[in-house]
Amino acid sequence: MRTVLGLIGSPRRLGNSEVLVKEIAARIEPAVDLQLVRLTDLDLKPCRGCYQCLEKGGECVIKDDVGQVFDALCRADGVILAAPTYFLGAYGVVKTLVDRSNMLLPRAEETDGKPALVLTLAGVTGRDGRAPADLCGAALTLGLTIKAQRTVFAALPGEVFLAGQNLDAAQEMARALFEPTAEPAAALGTCPVCGANAFAFIEAGVKCLVCQGRGQLEMTADGPRLSIEADAEGFLSGKEWRLRHADWLLGMKARFMEHKKELKEIVLEYRHQGQWLGKQDQ
Repeated sequence: MRTVLGLIGSPRRLGNSEVLVKEIAARIEPAVDLQLVRLTDLDLKPCRGCYQCLEKGGECVIKDDVGQVFDALCRADGVILAAPTYFLGAYGVVKTLVDRSNMLLPRAEETDGKPALVLTLAGVTGRDGRAPADLCGAALTLGLTIKAQRTVFAALPGEVFLAGQNLDAAQEMARALFEPTAEPAAALGTCPVCGANAFAFIEAGVKCLVCQGRGQLEMTADGPRLSIEADAEGFLSGKEWRLRHADWLLGMKARFMEHKKELKEIVLEYRHQGQWLGKQDQ
C-alpha cells in the first residue's frame, strides 16, 4: 500500500486544511495509508544558516522535530501540503519548515520528483494573496513535483464541504496525485509549470517568481492565460540544481572562513549602534 504524507500547516484541529487533505486521501485509488503531521504541534526552530547539515549528511545541530518531518517525507510515496492564508500569505510555520530544507540537500535522491498536491485555504474570496505562491514554492524547495494545486475559499471549520461544495475538486486532486500524465492545472492566471500565481513583468514577457520559468501573457476571452517554459538551469529546477546549490553553499562557507578576519573587522564597526529592545546584549 502506498503512503501519503499530509503536511497540515494549520493550528486548527479539524479545520478546512485538515478535512480537505483527509477527503482527498480517502478518494485515492487504490487505497493509501495516510500519515499526518500537524506542523504547529511540533518543535520547529528557525534555521541558523550554519550549513553544518551539508557537512554532516543532513544532520542538523539544532535538536528539534524537523528531522522527523523530513524522514516521513522521504518515506512517503506522495505528499499533500495544505495551509491557510493569514494576511495574504501562507501560515508562517510552513516557511519555518522550508527554511530548514538545506537538511534535505544531501538526501536529494530520496525526494526528487515525489508527487505532491498543494492546497491553499483562504477565508475571504479573492484574498489568498501570495499564499498559493508560498506553498508552491515550499513544495518545490522540498524537492517535490506539483501534480495539482488549488485555492479553496472557506472560512468556518467544515465550510470547505458545506452543501457538498468542493467534493468534485477533491476527486480531481485525488486522481491527479499518482496519475503519471497529470501536470499542474493551467488555471487562468497561474503558471502552467508550477501552478503559482506570482509573476514579474520583464522585457521579454513574464517570469514566474516561484519556478523562474519565462514566457508570455495572453489575454483571452476567458481571462489571462500564461504560456511559460520551465527554466531547466534555474532555481528549483530539479535534483541536479539542488546538488549544485549544496556545493555552492559549502563553497560560500569556505570563502567565509578564508576571509573571516577581514569580514569580522567590517561587522564589528556596527556592534554598538542602536538599542536592542528586551535584550541586554547582542
